[in-house]
Amino acid sequence: MRKTIVAFVLLALSCALALAQEKMSKEERFREKFPFKYEVRFGWSGYPVFDDLSYGSRTCCDVEPWTAPDIDNFYGTRYGDSYMTGIFSGEFVVHFRRWFSLGATLGVNGMWRNVYDTVDPQMNRTERGAVVTILPTAYFNWVNLKYARFYSGVGLGVSAGCFHDKVYCLPAFQVIPVGVNVGYKVFFLAETALGTSWLGGKIGVGVRF
Repeated sequence: MRKTIVAFVLLALSCALALAQEKMSKEERFREKFPFKYEVRFGWSGYPVFDDLSYGSRTCCDVEPWTAPDIDNFYGTRYGDSYMTGIFSGEFVVHFRRWFSLGATLGVNGMWRNVYDTVDPQMNRTERGAVVTILPTAYFNWVNLKYARFYSGVGLGVSAGCFHDKVYCLPAFQVIPVGVNVGYKVFFLAETALGTSWLGGKIGVGVRF
């Protein structure tokens, strides 16, 4: 009976040790093909949806539709269309596990529009502004290859900006359904995204170390 108990205990310890070694070797195998702890990314994102809604151009002379027209509507200041650069971003990412990474993104969207004075052409000018977004992001890596990684992500942060007489500070929220990095130490990235900061896609490059 005692020998049976000892044999059972030894068998259980052997199984536990084998499972631990298998788990450790899986992480070690990943680190062998992916020995990087950090990476820096630079990217450009598409349509800045909330920036357009908050700062986009309005109708002639920025007059509310219910306001009765007067002579200033025809001979006063007129505003051209608003333009935006899209969001240029830099990001620092830390890889904690083969399946989980955490990043911090800083993005800037530049804006401008022309202003025309129909009475005095010397008063024509260009108004400029910018929106800055800080967005911590959690990444979940679901395919890890030596030269390619597929992942999803979610970010929550804040956007603040000023354009003409409009100043806003709003929460920022982004979801990345699918993203891919292709390369090794130097890599290219492409992401699909939806949220308050940009809508559509993001492309860029990065360096790991």
